[in-house]
Amino acid sequence: MQKLNRRSLLLVGFTLFSMFFGAGNLIFPPYLGAQAGADAWLAFVGFAVSAIGLPVIGVIAVARAGGLSELAGRVHPRFAQIFALLVYLSIGPCLAIPRTASTSFQMLAPLIGGDAMRQLIYSIVFFAAAFFVALHPEKLTSWLGRILCPTLIVLIFVLFFGCLFHPVAEHYGVPTADYASLPGLTGILNGYQTMDTLAALNFGAVIALNIRDYGIEDEQQVRRST
Repeated sequence: MQKLNRRSLLLVGFTLFSMFFGAGNLIFPPYLGAQAGADAWLAFVGFAVSAIGLPVIGVIAVARAGGLSELAGRVHPRFAQIFALLVYLSIGPCLAIPRTASTSFQMLAPLIGGDAMRQLIYSIVFFAAAFFVALHPEKLTSWLGRILCPTLIVLIFVLFFGCLFHPVAEHYGVPTADYASLPGLTGILNGYQTMDTLAALNFGAVIALNIRDYGIEDEQQVRRST
């Protein structure tokens, strides 16, 4: 039975990581640390449940079911149509797409300026590049896994160690009211705002498509690799 080798499996994993790591993953963890203060570690455990655990379970569920429509169709075919539409709208034009473009532009604004015209030009270029990549979802492993994800991991480590050795504050701050009373639950709610759980319902099918592009035809092996 044909299956992915370790190198190909690693590239697929890199692809999935880079697909998940969006604007919400960049915004909410530092914000959680600032808000949770001394309760940051307990809040992060809750955050990890909804921002890491649920997305992983979602990818597995979609892969085992054979797609989002098949998974949601177990409730009712009409429910599957409505649910899929709401998922695509949520992780697309209604919430995630504008947030991704605005977050990346704000990180660039200190270097190029933040006026409306520059943001418009940046958004046009940004979405044109995203559209080009989206035209070939089966090629994401070649583009994201080989290039974007390693670069992303390096930048994350640079950011992490920069904050570790040059912190803004010397001590943990006082947690806000929500984190002081229910740090774990508040972390779960904020982790869900990354929208990775909803995205996982689509990403599972995309990853399966990339695995098939390696020549893996057996559906059971596609699910195991995913």
